[in-house]
Amino acid sequence: MNQFSGVQDFLDRQRSSNPGPSSGVASRGRLVFPHDRTARIGNGDSIVLRVDAAMPSQAFDASGSFQHASSVGDGIDLSSRHAEGQSDELDVDDEVDVSMLMQSSSGSNPFTGSSEPPDQGATVPACAIDIDGDASPETGFFEFNPQADEFRPQAYTLPEWAQVIEDIYHEWDLRAFAWQGESRATHFMTWYVAPGNGRIQCLYGRRIVLFADFWNWREQFKRKWIDELDPGVDIQLVFVSPPPSQLEPGIAGHVIIIQHNAPEWSSIILTSYDPAINQGYPFHIALSFHEQLQLQEVVTRTGYTQECLYHAQCLFRLRGQNFAAADRIRAADGDAIDFIVNRHFFPANWNPPFIPHTPGAEGLALLQTNVRVAKANGGDGDQSDANEGTRKVISLSEVFKQQVDDVEGIPFTLALFFGQQQIDTANHVVCVWEMHDGHNQFDLHSKSSFSTCEIRSVFQENIA
Repeated sequence: MNQFSGVQDFLDRQRSSNPGPSSGVASRGRLVFPHDRTARIGNGDSIVLRVDAAMPSQAFDASGSFQHASSVGDGIDLSSRHAEGQSDELDVDDEVDVSMLMQSSSGSNPFTGSSEPPDQGATVPACAIDIDGDASPETGFFEFNPQADEFRPQAYTLPEWAQVIEDIYHEWDLRAFAWQGESRATHFMTWYVAPGNGRIQCLYGRRIVLFADFWNWREQFKRKWIDELDPGVDIQLVFVSPPPSQLEPGIAGHVIIIQHNAPEWSSIILTSYDPAINQGYPFHIALSFHEQLQLQEVVTRTGYTQECLYHAQCLFRLRGQNFAAADRIRAADGDAIDFIVNRHFFPANWNPPFIPHTPGAEGLALLQTNVRVAKANGGDGDQSDANEGTRKVISLSEVFKQQVDDVEGIPFTLALFFGQQQIDTANHVVCVWEMHDGHNQFDLHSKSSFSTCEIRSVFQENIA
């Protein structure tokens, strides 16, 4: 067919293969083609041509071939429109419901609305999926409740902290992995600030391991900073997204824990690139500023005022856009800002403004939980004499006369135990029991009266 064809073109093509009436209605889906205009036909379009009852309805493929769409069972009487004197001329905007073209097993005419008795001689076709025709329809088991509450998708929303946990979980699911059959896990770096309480910076973060139990993550964040959190104030979780341009090895993301927050404060992650510090590796710190932030405040807070004035060129980068120290931006919680320091030389006797962790040991510093001060006894002479009386020096090489190793080359106490002469003549059997907590328990029995079943039963009774 031509790319632009009308109803008459379809009728001419149909008459060329099968002579028939010269009138009909062509439609594509719900759109009916007008008689006095052409329509654009594309490859693969399915055109339905409805003609008089003398001819079966034709389904026309845009590739140029007709397909007879003869009805199965009770058909549709297309001549009723002409019998009632209706005109075939349709307006351009007129649409025909395609549901009227569907076959019906009730014998009713979808065009006239009349009901005809079904042919008693016709056989009812068997169901293709073996469902009994006399079974109750699906609507018989369900009834709509007109008194039910209206469903509103936005009526039930997660709390703010739960939405943050959901964002963290998406990142966790991408980065988590299992090692040697263990549960999936990955590491995150956590930071703690409390702007309203005077804590506006966090120089050293703490690493945390998160497993699949996301419902416990909020409490795990609290326990990580339990020594500094205010127990009477709830925490606010902020996931740094987009993440910093340079992450530590093995770290999937950064999470900021905030207390005593206020709308005018914004907590960010600052990534410093300084070739004179941290062996040139970038390092992170968490800082809190006012929402309307002039980047010169970042320079002052980090101690780079003199460096940026006389010894280096300082540049800031946020979401791929560069800023100078004199620029002002609108900061938000969870922003990741890069602080780039370009140096031409190192001044003499220069001291870095900040010394971060050694690369690869971020978040792994020891945490001091308490302090205990013990008072020494008076009199240095008496104390030294007492120590000399109780002090005893032993030598392991003298205790173990001969070196006995196990199969892996590691000194093994049982191998040394059996190397003694009295043990060799005793003819003993050693039972090794592996406990659930990972420890091993050893039992010594006589070989002459040894029974595996009896020893196992006795051991189980003792453990129970």
